[in-house]
Amino acid sequence: MTDEPMAGKGAAGARWCILRTHGGRTLPLARSLADAGICAWTPVEHIRRRIPRSKEKEREFRPVPYLPTYVFAPAADLGELRRLEAAEESGHPAFSVFRHCGASVLVPDAEVAALRQREAESARRMEQSVAAQERQGRRQRERAEPYVQGAPVAVEQGAFAGLSGIVEESDGRHTLVLFGTSLRVTIETSTLRGNAVAEALSAD
Repeated sequence: MTDEPMAGKGAAGARWCILRTHGGRTLPLARSLADAGICAWTPVEHIRRRIPRSKEKEREFRPVPYLPTYVFAPAADLGELRRLEAAEESGHPAFSVFRHCGASVLVPDAEVAALRQREAESARRMEQSVAAQERQGRRQRERAEPYVQGAPVAVEQGAFAGLSGIVEESDGRHTLVLFGTSLRVTIETSTLRGNAVAEALSAD
């Protein structure tokens, strides 16, 4: 068989050839070819993972290949890709052009549309999550209105969530709360809310 392109089903317009590589080289190969001027692409999804050696188990989003070992490149660059595939030192992570019965397989752009959509949805979820974290961080850093001494409050977040107590001191950022008769705890003011039930009982 000759090494002639074999068009994917319904091929029309833009087409892609398929490159195969080692799983750990998927993203590096796509980046390396892109840096060389070949519009290579592999679908990714964004996974939130712990930052190595972070003291507070911080997490960040990282791109992970949705189809490890697969990279797509424009069919127009097939000749150059074959040359790089055969070169002893190509300057790129090792790869092979995917073939079937000796012919390079090409797929139309329409057949990778679902992969692009999944990648876009993953990016959108990541952006929404990052924006929500930033909003939460701003709220926590903001200086809340201090509570007056003796005000009943309830804890909404943290280890004491669900407990109610009485304010002894409050500077807006932190509030000293008395739980029961002897337990005093300093809590971030932004995690407290006024205890309407206790206020109603005290008013009676």
